[in-house]
Amino acid sequence: MIENYVLVWLDTNINLKDDYYNTTIKQLQSIANNIHVFNDADQCINFFNKIKNQKLLLIVSGNVGQEILLHIHNIPKLTAVFIFCHNQFKYESLKKSWPIVRGVFTDIVPLCESLRKVAHQCEEDSIGISLFSTNDLSSKSLDQVDQSFMYTQLIKEIFLELEYNDKSIDDIVTYSRDKYSDNHEELKKIEMFHTKYTTQSPIWWYTNECFIYHMLNWSLREQEFDVIIRMAFFICDLHRHIEKLHSEQSKSFQKKFTVYRGQSITSENFEKLKQTQGGLISFNQFFSTSTDENVSLGFAEKTLNEQGSVGILFIIAVDPSISSAPFASINGISYYSTENEILFSMLTVFRISEIKPSSINNRLWYVNLTSTSNNDKQLNVLIERIRIEIEGPSALYRLGSLMIKLGEFDKAEKVFRTLLYQRTTDELQKGNIYYQLGQINDNQRKPDKALKNYHDALTIYSKNLPVDHSNIATCYNNIALVYDNINDHSEALKFYEKALKIYKKTLPDDHPNIASCCNSIGLIHNTKGDYPRALSFCKTALEIFIKSLPSTHPLLALSYNNLGLIYTNMKQYSDAIGSYKRAVEIGQLALPSHHPNLQ
Repeated sequence: MIENYVLVWLDTNINLKDDYYNTTIKQLQSIANNIHVFNDADQCINFFNKIKNQKLLLIVSGNVGQEILLHIHNIPKLTAVFIFCHNQFKYESLKKSWPIVRGVFTDIVPLCESLRKVAHQCEEDSIGISLFSTNDLSSKSLDQVDQSFMYTQLIKEIFLELEYNDKSIDDIVTYSRDKYSDNHEELKKIEMFHTKYTTQSPIWWYTNECFIYHMLNWSLREQEFDVIIRMAFFICDLHRHIEKLHSEQSKSFQKKFTVYRGQSITSENFEKLKQTQGGLISFNQFFSTSTDENVSLGFAEKTLNEQGSVGILFIIAVDPSISSAPFASINGISYYSTENEILFSMLTVFRISEIKPSSINNRLWYVNLTSTSNNDKQLNVLIERIRIEIEGPSALYRLGSLMIKLGEFDKAEKVFRTLLYQRTTDELQKGNIYYQLGQINDNQRKPDKALKNYHDALTIYSKNLPVDHSNIATCYNNIALVYDNINDHSEALKFYEKALKIYKKTLPDDHPNIASCCNSIGLIHNTKGDYPRALSFCKTALEIFIKSLPSTHPLLALSYNNLGLIYTNMKQYSDAIGSYKRAVEIGQLALPSHHPNLQ
């Protein structure tokens, strides 16, 4: 579902074979690709109740509207109702009785104009935000920091480095034709985009609100990386157009000024926003603002009839000297002849300075934001730590690594599969891609796929690297882990021993990798009932960990626990109790009190 809204048309007198119906559908398709038509109210209500993640826009005849509004007005996803009838005066009272009714129309043209405005606001409201508390870096480890915010800070530079070529437009056009195959109006725009893209500016195409606008917003919102990769050329063109205008208009924006943005957010997200006052907020798509406060306030107020959401007026104090957040006035450049509109590039970060309620309505709030720059120390510490961890040979490779880091394994798999299909001539890079896919599949609990990818990586490494290279050892170790997890202990032991042989040859005697491998081998011998050999390997692991790790490291607790398990099996209960006690002592110092390993 590319659009974040569904258009429903309910009329008990609809004749699906009538020319009037077909003409009306074509006009509606210029606004919504996702249109559902019903001539039965009960079926329509059942459909409403199935919609979970999209907003609902309803066109309904006057006679049916009077009845159905009683049953649907409290549905959380219902955003707006449009009465379409022959007698405007007769049903005008519905607009007064039901605030969710946007108007009563007897002609399709003004109805479409009103519908277009609401659909646009739905898209604007769907812009994702990520939040980062000022306390996160000081009070939490990197893995505990808001993961969505971690994603946003590096994703922009990765997107802008994605490679594309002359075939990129052909690729997105082919993809879009398939997505809009039943929408004749949108197919016309796709053909126009294909043949005349360079005759208009990227901002013109974006503000046209045609397929490219919806697809870009959807792919950024849902992190659909296969689509984002196809759209890399347009993302770069749009961002650079904004940057160019920002530079050209710098003389017009010499002083700090204020812009406004009105939208709704879910009550759940608003609670998170309130808890982040003083922290940072990122808008995860390209987003528009206005220098006219009343226009933006009007947008925020129109959302107050939606169930489960809060109206927000963002008041943004902009510092033009901060070029890390490019923006531009698009008056005279936009597809529509709008005034006072300022367009910001995607993934722009602001600091949340104040959040206060409105005196107009208890579901309307004012949120004051200020510009932040690349010199923001909190931001830089976070970004640099992640950047180091996801180093790679290309933007796409780093994107996949970032998704693994964030636990987004399905998305990571899409990225690395795309890299694989690009048929790189660098054999070692291909080996690394197979290795990453092995890690991904292992985390997805797909052992057969993981083993295949690890073995493919191992084949390439064995042909192109020295026999004792660390990549080969790591591959052996990970293959062993997969076999271990599926209880194939004989195969696991074989590959652990191969990894250990290389580790002992290439690493210092007290390296933690040697200890971890010894631990794993010891546990397999314990499973097989060879307790003396198990004890020997696990004691070796513990000795190395004691030399190489801090005294309160969790791996020490794990090692003592393993010894306790082996001593128990050997019926040496005194030694077992001593080992378990030591494991608990270290665990209490190293782990949070609620950690499952302490239960």
